[in-house]
Parts: sequence; structure tokens; C-alpha cells
Amino acid sequence: MGEAERKPRIVYFCHPAEAFPVHMVHAYHTNQLKWLHWFFDVRVVSEDVDFAQCMETHQPDLVLFGTGVEKMQRNFPRITNIASFPRIPRVGYLLSDCYSPSRIAALAQFEVLGVETIFSLDTAMEGHFPWPTDRLFCIPWFVDTEVFRDLEGERDIPVGLLGSGFFPPGIRYPWRGRVGPLLLERVPALIAQRPYGAKQHEFVGDAYVKMLNRIRILLADGGVERRLVRKMLEGPAAGCLLVAESGKVMESAGFKDGENCLFADEADVVDRVKQVLHDVSEWDRIRKNGWRLVHDRHGFKDRRQLRQWLDLNKQKKGNERIVQPDLFGDLGLEPVDCYPRPRERDANPIDECLSSASRCVFEGRINEADLLYRKVLEAISWMAEGRLGVAICMLWRGLFEGAMDELDHTRDYIRKGQCSLSNGELPREDPVGMAFRLVALHGMRRAEESRDMILSSREIDHPALNAARQLVVSNASVVITKGEGAATPSIHPVPDWQSLEWRIYFQKLLSQGLRARKLRGIKSRLKRLRLCICHGKAVCNQA
Repeated sequence: MGEAERKPRIVYFCHPAEAFPVHMVHAYHTNQLKWLHWFFDVRVVSEDVDFAQCMETHQPDLVLFGTGVEKMQRNFPRITNIASFPRIPRVGYLLSDCYSPSRIAALAQFEVLGVETIFSLDTAMEGHFPWPTDRLFCIPWFVDTEVFRDLEGERDIPVGLLGSGFFPPGIRYPWRGRVGPLLLERVPALIAQRPYGAKQHEFVGDAYVKMLNRIRILLADGGVERRLVRKMLEGPAAGCLLVAESGKVMESAGFKDGENCLFADEADVVDRVKQVLHDVSEWDRIRKNGWRLVHDRHGFKDRRQLRQWLDLNKQKKGNERIVQPDLFGDLGLEPVDCYPRPRERDANPIDECLSSASRCVFEGRINEADLLYRKVLEAISWMAEGRLGVAICMLWRGLFEGAMDELDHTRDYIRKGQCSLSNGELPREDPVGMAFRLVALHGMRRAEESRDMILSSREIDHPALNAARQLVVSNASVVITKGEGAATPSIHPVPDWQSLEWRIYFQKLLSQGLRARKLRGIKSRLKRLRLCICHGKAVCNQA
């Protein structure tokens, strides 16, 4: 961009820096502002504000709302008069990962803010957020190349195993769990857990950069999702040789085995790492190529997607839409009647397990579904899709209280981590989660809570929720106003059913659940009766 060219003005609504956990400030706040300043004249708003007055004052070309980070320590700015200035484009910036329940809060936030286009940092978000690809784009992680640089000092740590999942091995990071123990048996290594919660340590900020500059070989991967994570860029930018798991996203980012990184698995990781540790010239060649790749393709200047979207949004005609064919490539225009092409991404067992579980639970194969959902939760215990799945299985078995506990877990997780929305309200539940909560309340005969929930959700329109309302209303003295707006999206992988199909499903579920609950009650009473009889015989014998 030339010196004389005027940068378009952007107003960025976000949490203040002090709201972020200490180890997240640089990546999720400072870094984001530096990147935005590269392409825009930026105005940051982190306090409560009147939207109309803000627009009058700054007269922006674009409004950006950043949200989705978990465990925030302050509320998102409260914004009034949000309906004003509808002609200024509004874009959401989703800062959560693809499995976080904070996606539910972000959906509610974007709905309140009138956002129609979203950019995500997570390369695996497509398929985990219910927006079409011409409204959901990716700005993959980038690195501040002025901060993460090769200090050209002594590197006295042969291998760095940084982050979660190496010890003990976990399902979320299977590659780390396979290769980490093998390397530790044969090569000296530094082990450092991710600094959060009770695991805080001093290697954050500048100390983290200095630590990277002592490491010769850094292991990093994108977990079961095989997504791009910051460490894959930070390590090479600081002069480490990256050893990683191969995948489509890594190749799309420009990483090539033996040229600027090493792709290895449990079969060859020890031999390949030992080889480059002993061959200093080979280690130096590969790691310098990795440094060059990151500095050439993954800095602030290389993430042009948001600026491109603004320019294309002004240019596009009525029969065109904006597309992003490649995660790391430029945005472009294509006719709206072209079939949308999904972006290339790596398959992963969590998605496959979740898909199979969803098929099972809606086909009535509850035992299979329950096992699969619990397998998902073994990997990611906070995943909303897994929690809802286990809750549905419990409803089929008449365990209504247990189902409520699962649904409460997701609701409380969201509210604890996201505080309030821009309108001052607490984040709402996902509409499909709300539907099954209503069914559970109805099964427990908690009519007053059901009525309150129906009344408080009248503006939400989803076929599953509408069917649950109808199921409850048929036996409740409450007048229902169906949701009046457009259908509210859900993150959950459920069938594309209309309200009638959902109502039939809920009636079968409730009937079976109540039958199972009644049968359990009968068995419990018979058991108590047998105990009483046995106790009576024992008393008689003693007499």
C-alpha cells in the first residue's frame, strides 16, 4: 500500500486489554490491533458506547466486532442504538477455536449486532459454525515478525515440547502423545505446559521469545483438527526447526517436508530428529528456509483478507458473491449461481465420531450414540455437541435430571467465560439445546420453568424449538408467540427437519423416557419391598 493512499477507517469493538488472561493478551489483543493498523485507520472501542454517536464521530468504512475468547474478565462493551447506520458494513471477528462452546455466545452476539459476515482465526472453523462459505471466511493465524525473530544466540536446548498433550498423552493431541514419549527416551528435551490456570509459568511475552531462541528443534501440531496454530509460525520465525504432523492445511500454508520443516510420525521421528541434530548444516538449511517462509508469507502484511473483503464488497454486483477458494489465498468474486466449493481441510476422528453419533441418536440407536458421544467428551470434555448428545441419550432413558446437568454444563461454561453480550444480557443457549431443555423440563413436570423459558425465548425461531414449544403448550396454560425473526442458526449437527418431524421425534423420546422412568421406579419399589421382606424374616428368626 502506497504512503499516499488513504487507509479505509475501521471501528473495532472488542474487550479491553485488561479483560484478557495474561498469557492471551499478546495473541488475541495486541497482535490483532497491530495487524489491523497495517491495512486500516483503526479506532478501538472497548467501553460502553452509543453506536449512532460513535458512527457520527468516526464515520468508518467498516465496523468490526471481535468476540469468542473464553474466560474473559470483563464484559463486552455495552452498545446502544445498534440498529442505526445500517448501510455501514458490519463484520464479526470470531476468536474462538472450532470446538469451543463460546461459538454459541458468538452466534448470539453477532445476531444482536446485526453481523452478516464473519472472519475466523481457526482454519478448521468451516463445518463447525452454521454460516455459508460466502459469509464465513478465514484469516489464519499470523505472527509478529518484529517480536518473533532469530536473536542469533546459542541454542542449548536440543528439542522443545511446548504445550498440552505431550504428557500425559491425550485424545485432543494424538500426534503429540505418540511422538513426545518416543523422543524423550532418546533426546534431551525441554517440556513446558501451556501457561493457564494453575499451570502459569514465567515463559510468556519476551521470555517466551527468548526461550524459543534457545531451542534447536520445536515440535508442534494442530491437534486432532490438524489446524494451524500460532506455535507453528512462532517457532520458525524465531529460528527453530519445526517438526510437525503433515496435513492439507500445513501444505497449504507452504510447509514442505525436508525443505522448510520436517513432517514425521512415530515411525521415523526419532531417527529424523537425531539426524538433523548431528548434521548441523542440514539443520541450519531447513530452519532458515522455515524462517524465510514465515517472514515472507505469515506476517501482518500477508493477511489481506479483511481489506480484500471490504474492497470486493464495494465492487460486487447483484449477481456476484465473495469467495475464498483457499484458506491462505486471496478473496475473489464469482457468480451466485456457481456451486459453492468447500475449502480443503483435513478429516479428523472427532468430527467423524460426532457425525456417526448424530446419525445414531436420530435413528433411535441410543446405546451406540451414547458410546460415541462419550468418546467425543473424552477428547474435549467441554464440547457442546458432545454434551447435548449425552443429554439426548439420557432423555431417551428417562434420566431427565442427568440430561439437565449436561445442558447446564454448556450453559454455565458459556456464561462464565463470556460474561454479557453487547446489549447487557447473558448469552442465550443454542436453540436446539433449548428445545431439548424444554423436553426435559416437561418430562420432570416443571411447568412453571417451562412456561418461563417459552416466554423468554419468543424471539428465537428454530424448527426444533418451535416443536418443543408446541409439545409443552398442548398441556400448559400459556399463550405462545412463535419466533418472529429469521431462523436462528444452531451449531449442532441435527437433521434438517421441519417442526412436525421434530414434534414426532420429541413425542417418541418423551414417551420412551417416561416409560423407562416409570419402569425404574417400579423396580426400585420392588427392591425395597424385597429388602423389607428379608429384614422381616431375619427379625422372626432372631425371635
